[in-house]
Amino acid sequence: MIIIKGNKYEWELSDKPFKHGGNSEIFKANKMNQIVTNQYNKYVAKLFKEKCNKDSRKERFIQEIEIVKKISSIQGCVKYVDHGFMDNVPFYIMPEYNGNFVDKYLNKSNNNLFTKLSDFLSLLQVVSELHNIMGLAIRDIKPQNILINDKNEPVVADFGLALWVNTPNEERLTESSIQIGSQGYRPPEWQQKYPNPKQTSGDIWSLGRTLWAMIAGKHAPNNYENLGSSNYHLKQYINREIANIIQSIVNAATLQNPEERLSIDELIKTVKETQEEIDQISTSNSKNKLSIDENIKYLSKQLKNSSHVIDAELMKKEIATKLEEINNSLNLIYEKLDNYANNLKSQIGSEIGSFSLHKTDHVNTARFLSVHLDFNFNRNRNCCKYVTLKFSPSKDLEEHKNLSYILLEFHIGLTDVNSFYWLIIEQDQNKREEKLIEQIPPKALYTLVQQKTKQLDKIIKEHFFKKIEDVFL
Repeated sequence: MIIIKGNKYEWELSDKPFKHGGNSEIFKANKMNQIVTNQYNKYVAKLFKEKCNKDSRKERFIQEIEIVKKISSIQGCVKYVDHGFMDNVPFYIMPEYNGNFVDKYLNKSNNNLFTKLSDFLSLLQVVSELHNIMGLAIRDIKPQNILINDKNEPVVADFGLALWVNTPNEERLTESSIQIGSQGYRPPEWQQKYPNPKQTSGDIWSLGRTLWAMIAGKHAPNNYENLGSSNYHLKQYINREIANIIQSIVNAATLQNPEERLSIDELIKTVKETQEEIDQISTSNSKNKLSIDENIKYLSKQLKNSSHVIDAELMKKEIATKLEEINNSLNLIYEKLDNYANNLKSQIGSEIGSFSLHKTDHVNTARFLSVHLDFNFNRNRNCCKYVTLKFSPSKDLEEHKNLSYILLEFHIGLTDVNSFYWLIIEQDQNKREEKLIEQIPPKALYTLVQQKTKQLDKIIKEHFFKKIEDVFL
C-alpha cells in the first residue's frame, strides 16, 4: 500500500500501476478517512515517472496539472480532484473513468453509426471550447485519450503536450527537433519542426484521424497518406454511399496544408450537416426519393469523395512532388559541374578545344539511350532530364585530325510507373562508343544526388578526363 498526501486529502494507492504512459504511471486511488460527498467514489492517481529525470519533462508534467485545474470546469474535460508531491515526484488525482474510445470503438464490433457521429460531435464541442474560449491546443488527440464517463459520454484527457495558443518558441518545453504527438494521429507538420503558433490546426488533423479510426474500428495507420485512397477508404468498412459522405469529413480535416484544414467550428458544422444527410438518406430509404437539388448535392459528394477521384488527385500531387525533387536534383548537379567547366575553360586553351555545360529539361531534345539497363526502364517522357559536360575539339583539330566531341551525361527522371532513375553515361564520338557508367533506381533521388556530387572528382577524372587523354596521348 502506498500513502501519498495531496494539497487537500491523503490518498491510498494500489501497490502497482495499472497503466503506463510516456512520462507517468496510473495507480488506483482511494481517499483516506473521508466520507465521499460528491458524485465520484473512484479515483486514479497519475504520478510522474522518477526515471524521466529530464527537467523539461518534469516541468511539462507540472504544467499539465495546472492545465487540468484550469479546464476542470469544462463539461467533457477530465476533472481535477487533488495534486501534490511524493518525495519531490509530482502527481495529481482525477476520477476513474469507464474506459476510452479504444474500448468502445476499436476493440469490439460497434456498428452504430449514429452513436459514433454523436460521440464525435460531443468531442468536437469540447475541443471547440478549449480552442476558442480557453485558447488551448491539445496536441495529443487520439482514441486512447478520449475517456468515457458514467453517462457513456466522451471526456478529453491527457494534456501532457497541451500548449496555450501563441506560446512563444522560447517558452516551449519541447525542442523544435523533437517530434510531438502520437504516431497515426500526429499531423505531418509536427514531424520535426514547430507548427504554426496557433497550433490548433494540428488538433483538427488528429480529430479527422480519430473519426476514421472510430468508423474503421482500428487505429489510423502510422503514415501521412490520405485516408481516402484505395487502401484506406472508409468504403472498406461501411456502406459505400455512407462511407463517401463521412470520408468528406476525414478528407477536409486531414489536408496536408494546415492552413487549408477546417477550423473546429467549421468541422462541427460539417458533422451536423453530415448527420442530417445520413438521416435523410436512411429515412427516405432511397436516394431516388430525394429532391433533385438534394440528389445533385448527394451525387457531388459521392463523386468527389470516391477513392478513384482521391487516388487520381494523390497521384497528381505525388508526381508534382517528384518533379520538384527532380528539378532540385538537376540544379544541384548543374551547380557542381559548373565549377569544373569554368576551371577547364580557364586552364585549357581554345586552340585545343572548348568545354560547355548543358542542362536539358525538355522532352523533345532528350535522345534515346541505346545502353543496356539492368532494371525495368521505360522513361516517362514528360519527366526526363539530364546535364551534359561536353568537350568539343577546336575547328582545326576537328578538320585536320578528324577529332570529335566527348560527353559525360547525368540523367535523372521518372519511369512510366513513376519511379525515380539515375544514370551516368559517357560518350566518345571518336570511337562511336557510348557506355553506361552507373544506373540506380533510387527511392529518394535528391538524397542520392547529394551523395553522388561528393564523388564527382572521381567520376570526372575516370570517365571524362581519361577519355580526353586517350584521344590526344
